[in-house]
Amino acid sequence: MTPADLEKVFGKAQYMANTGTQKVNYEWRLEHQGEVFTIYDYKEYSPLVGGCTYEFHVGFKSKFAAENLFPIIRNYIAQKLVG
Repeated sequence: MTPADLEKVFGKAQYMANTGTQKVNYEWRLEHQGEVFTIYDYKEYSPLVGGCTYEFHVGFKSKFAAENLFPIIRNYIAQKLVG
């Protein structure tokens, strides 16, 4: 997934340093069905390039959210990028 893909789906990141000097360059803070979660890159230690593919992580505050919302979020992203 690219930073540009995530921006297309969720809009601008709430946190965007993209200097490569921090553990996180981009972070989206989102909510679905009352559950807060974040999508972020982790320990790239270099600036991210908009069109390049990176591994992004999804963080949840509860096991319930991780187990139940991750498939919904993954499908939502796929639908937005294809459509």
